[in-house]
Amino acid sequence: MSDYYDDSFESESGSENGEQREEGEQAEAVGSSGVSSQQSAATTTTTRELHVAPNLLASPRLSLALRGNGSSSDLDEQETYRWRDSKSERSPRPRMKFRVKKPNIGSFTQKIKNKLKKDLAVFGVTVEVAIQRSTLGTDQLELPTVFRQCIDFLEEHGVNHQGVYRLPGVKSKVEELKSHFDKGEVLDLSEQDPNTVASLLKLYLRELPEPLIPRSSLSGRIDSISDLLEEEQSEILREVVDTIQTPNRLLLSWLLEHMTHIVGKSGVNKMTLPNMVIVFSPTLQLPAHFLHTLYNHRHNLFGDVPLTRFEKPAWSGRATVNRLK
Repeated sequence: MSDYYDDSFESESGSENGEQREEGEQAEAVGSSGVSSQQSAATTTTTRELHVAPNLLASPRLSLALRGNGSSSDLDEQETYRWRDSKSERSPRPRMKFRVKKPNIGSFTQKIKNKLKKDLAVFGVTVEVAIQRSTLGTDQLELPTVFRQCIDFLEEHGVNHQGVYRLPGVKSKVEELKSHFDKGEVLDLSEQDPNTVASLLKLYLRELPEPLIPRSSLSGRIDSISDLLEEEQSEILREVVDTIQTPNRLLLSWLLEHMTHIVGKSGVNKMTLPNMVIVFSPTLQLPAHFLHTLYNHRHNLFGDVPLTRFEKPAWSGRATVNRLK
């Protein structure tokens, strides 16, 4: 045997062994990386499951403890990070907004004005209420101011006016006059048109919530009252008038007396008794034949009714409108 040492074989074998060792280490690295990647994927999946379905896991600590990943310190650290991640991924809680509604001064003021206007209105209320809201004259006669002022004007300017009560007035002026009276004002009607004032008076009577003679007071006998004798007519009418309230009775007596003055000038104004009955029958909600009979018995029922002029007392605090354009 030769003592010659052949190192080429050793180098070749050594290189082969080195290559085998490197391949083994790479395989181990690949295996370990595969296991770590599988563990990380499992952790990610579990974490996603935790976020998707938090009601299945009581807490992050319990989830990690069930999987058995690491020691208790690792669990605490992993739990802390997962808890932070879960808090960051939570949807923000909606903030409660409290809005303080600002008071609407304009609407509040309008409500007060409407309340005051309603408390002063004389149209659409009973005669008794209208008297309470009116300024009584110096004679303290209990009649609504709007009624007395219309009668005063028509007694002076309407008796000789052709077609008075039959011809309508200007609607816009009638509504304007109505609004002023509903505010408690005392108006000067001297420059108004007779047809406008006559329309205002008819509007007041038409808007009464209950007729001057209530329907309950009209018995079935009034249907044939025109066929009865005069004494029987007077007796029935007396029974009817006695059931009327005092303010309504006084206003009705004034209206019938005013109709007498208009009919007395029918040669000028062309308003005969049948024409006046046709006008006031629907306004007073009375049958035409009953109103005609009532007019014929007015003196027996009410006597002489002087139509005194309205005089506003000096101490009255009501506003006065001298002129309306």
